[in-house]
Amino acid sequence: MADHAEPEIPQGPADGLKAALLPDAETPSTPEISAPRLDVHAPHASVRTWRDFFTHIAIITIGLLIAIALEQCVENLHHIQQRHQLQHDLLEEAKRNRDILIVDLGLESETVWFRSVLAATKSIPASGQTVINLPPTPCIPGTVGANGMDAAVQTKYFAPSDAVWATARDAGLIVHLPVEEARMYARLAHNYALQEAARDRLATACERIDTLHTRYASTSPEKAGDSWVMNREQANEVADAAAAADTALRALMWRTRWNLKFEEGIVRGAKNYDEVLMNLAGQNH
Repeated sequence: MADHAEPEIPQGPADGLKAALLPDAETPSTPEISAPRLDVHAPHASVRTWRDFFTHIAIITIGLLIAIALEQCVENLHHIQQRHQLQHDLLEEAKRNRDILIVDLGLESETVWFRSVLAATKSIPASGQTVINLPPTPCIPGTVGANGMDAAVQTKYFAPSDAVWATARDAGLIVHLPVEEARMYARLAHNYALQEAARDRLATACERIDTLHTRYASTSPEKAGDSWVMNREQANEVADAAAAADTALRALMWRTRWNLKFEEGIVRGAKNYDEVLMNLAGQNH
């Protein structure tokens, strides 16, 4: 009897697609490989005792204190250097001012002219005009120094300087000076301000005299002096101006002599106004 083969069952399109998509039974499946993961663990640090903790804190504290101390030492050394430099500069300025003030005292010779005007104007009669011959006026606009035309009055005026003190004050360096020394220089600066005011009053009075000279006087051809032609009222006007200039000059000379003694005290090493420089008041005339 002949063997009969089973007829093949035709597969439809869907069955063919399904067979194509399904893997062969004998094909081993490839296992899915997952991405590696990073395991994070807390560091295994040794547990510190309270003693270790306080030791660590103490080391940090000591280090900070040492750093602060070193910084303070450097800053203090810098302040000491600034103080010494400031004291040196103030001393050098005092020496220069001393020499300037000695020259400025020569301005006192101008008082001779002012008083000669006061004496001459007294003789002018109540009516009419009178001619008065006077030496050349020492007053010129813009300065309180003499004009150089009078052989007896050859003076110049130079203003003393407080630039070092003013600069140190504005820069905040005064705090580096001892209190008494700073007070001494502050008092000197005040005296220089008073001297400057007296100088300005003299300059104003001199400008007034120069104005009157332009109105009433004429210079002789030989330039030996001036001829003033005035009546009684005009003479009083000139006398008032001369009196004001004389008063301002005496005030300026008083301040100049006082500040000269002040600067001389500083050059000699004075550091305390109350104990040293107040004694100079008795020497002032």
